[in-house]
Amino acid sequence: MTERQPGAETMVIRLANRLSEIERLHHSFEELQRTRALPKRLVSDLAFACEEVVTNIISYGYRDEEEHTISITVEMRPEVVEMTIEDDGLPYNPLERDDPDVTLGLDDRGVGGLGVFLVKQLMDDAKYVREEPYNRLILTRRNN
Repeated sequence: MTERQPGAETMVIRLANRLSEIERLHHSFEELQRTRALPKRLVSDLAFACEEVVTNIISYGYRDEEEHTISITVEMRPEVVEMTIEDDGLPYNPLERDDPDVTLGLDDRGVGGLGVFLVKQLMDDAKYVREEPYNRLILTRRNN
């Protein structure tokens, strides 16, 4: 995991691997918007990206019916916000998936992939790390 920077504020959200937890995720980002001096658009983009990734983890990341924890760490620094999404699901790097051809009409496009494509468009940087047994997706966005 990335090393925490001095002076950074950190928010950690832990969710169970249930779609009903997405509402709690929304509330966490609403609280972030209320309590931090971050641009509304930035928080909205972070929330969208996080929801997309977490929904994919919940929907496709586990083969068992057991409860698992998905951790989201949002580190806010003066110039940048870094969000790390960590799960113990099946190894999967969503950044390796080919981007959809958005020039095609909806009927001509394959199913899936648009959400991760949008996440990559909204963030300034995205990295994936697999450290057994964890997937870590690190999304970075300039604070502007």
